[in-house]
Amino acid sequence: MPSFYTLPTALGEAKIANAIALGTQVNISELAVGDGGGSLPTPDSDRTALVNELRRAPINRIEVDDENPNWIVVEQILPPDVGGWTVRELGLLDDDGNLIAYGNYPETYKPVLSEGSGRTQTIRFVMQVSDTAAVTLKVDPSVVLATREYVDGEIDKHEQSRNHPAATESAQGMIQRATSAQAKAGSDNTRAMTPLRVLEAFSQFGIGGTPYSIKTFNNANDAKVNGLYGCPGVSGDNYKDRYGALLVANRGHSNSSQTFQINFGDFEISTRGTSDGGDTWSKWTSFASTEMVASMIADARSSNQFSEYDSERVYRTGEIALGSDGVFYEFYDRDQSGTVQNVDPILSANRPHIWMEWHGVRPGTVIEWRSETLPEGYVENDGAAISRADYRRIFSVFGTIHGVGDGSTTFNLPDDRGEFKRGWDHGRGVDYGRALTSAQGDKFRSHSHRIERALNQTGFDSTGGNMMTTVDNNVADPSGSISSTNIHHEGGSETRPRNNAVIYLTKI
Repeated sequence: MPSFYTLPTALGEAKIANAIALGTQVNISELAVGDGGGSLPTPDSDRTALVNELRRAPINRIEVDDENPNWIVVEQILPPDVGGWTVRELGLLDDDGNLIAYGNYPETYKPVLSEGSGRTQTIRFVMQVSDTAAVTLKVDPSVVLATREYVDGEIDKHEQSRNHPAATESAQGMIQRATSAQAKAGSDNTRAMTPLRVLEAFSQFGIGGTPYSIKTFNNANDAKVNGLYGCPGVSGDNYKDRYGALLVANRGHSNSSQTFQINFGDFEISTRGTSDGGDTWSKWTSFASTEMVASMIADARSSNQFSEYDSERVYRTGEIALGSDGVFYEFYDRDQSGTVQNVDPILSANRPHIWMEWHGVRPGTVIEWRSETLPEGYVENDGAAISRADYRRIFSVFGTIHGVGDGSTTFNLPDDRGEFKRGWDHGRGVDYGRALTSAQGDKFRSHSHRIERALNQTGFDSTGGNMMTTVDNNVADPSGSISSTNIHHEGGSETRPRNNAVIYLTKI
């Protein structure tokens, strides 16, 4: 009896025999590994479990031995991170967890990575059955590891087969070369064209042979010979410094013509020409493609008429960009250096003195506001002294008409708190003598009041001895004696209409 062998368990023999009789199969799904409890065990068909199981995992491979048709060879790979123990016993289990076969194994220590070894070990289990068709492998592809021998074998099989996927317009694959007849016919869309076949296809239409060298020029007027010319670089005759091509026909004759054409990408073609052999060129004529027209219409309809913010671009004062937050911002670099890049407008640190929200309002414009929370890009008209550098756009509009600030670095905002607004007379004559932005105190329009009364009875108060007079208002005294009196005052400290309290703001 050999020292190391395997045998089916009693349960395994019964399951295999039943599968042969019924024409079904026993699904072998896992292989268990153990250390035999510290000593080499002897295989026993009555065993239902390993002596000391250490690992159970899906099988990587199962096949029938080429030289022994009744041998089933099962393999499992122990990866580098599994081990730290000695392998002495193996067991095959079906998908119900039953031990189908058991065997001992030459004592082999399996190290792990932490012990300084990254070895991968393949465990092989051989079991003899009367009918290998009754046993099959159940594999979980997500945990299977292939041995190099297996991979090499599969590659050899693939190389010897002709079962390769064909290439399509959307997927890579194998493709067959076209014959000369197929190339000339031009009707096959499944074969590849080699350079030779392309030349053969062109040659049947008189195209091919020795390549034609296109002449080049830097000045269109130097093209004195009929033919096709290329314009490879920058010149005075090269429209917008683009590459172009010149076609000369009958140069030097009275009916000669030249046509110069350039392309602007895929959207526009521009041409101009001369006639009668002269050097005077016509104006450029541009032709837009249907794609360009559609793009122009779409841009006109879109509310997004300004480009998105470009971190590589150097922005200048007054330019508008669309931030990644969907808000339009106006560039306002306080020093106007025009050399700053990568200053994102959505970052609060860059506002409002580099970027500010764009509202289509000119700097210095005064608006009415009805919230104590001021909008970005505005300051309150509270008479404060502010920096001429930081608020240079307001300063360029107001100057020092509202106050000189400290006389050098600051200036004053208008102070509109508690004030009504009145349109500047500007020569009309209604409120003449006023300067723009000048203040005006409150005043009541000049007027008078008169009360007439007639003295028609005089008597004495018997109690106090005072004289009393009765008065009929608005009655004329026949004797012509008229007297007047003052009216008691009513009202507040100023004359004003009904109003609402608002805040006046100035656009930065």
